[in-house]
Amino acid sequence: MQYEFQDPEYYNSLILVKQKKYSIEDTEINLNDILEVYNRTSVVEEPEIPFPQADSFKRIINLCELLNERELTRDEITENYDFDPRQTNYYTDAGRYY
Repeated sequence: MQYEFQDPEYYNSLILVKQKKYSIEDTEINLNDILEVYNRTSVVEEPEIPFPQADSFKRIINLCELLNERELTRDEITENYDFDPRQTNYYTDAGRYY
């Protein structure tokens, strides 16, 4: 990448002049490449759990930590996180999905 200052006295005046990309190996992809990857790929079935809808991965981790210490009922999880029952399902399903 080549940059240039439009105003040498002002560091925020930096602009990109030109950019080039280089590769040591061939980067062309052809049908044989695609077929080779396809043939080497194994299909993994999705878990029979609803797709995760939880919006906080930290909370999923925390829930797993709590469940590692002791078993909790859905009602206890709902109360502990001040969830409504729908959210409890989102987070327990997300934990089981991962």
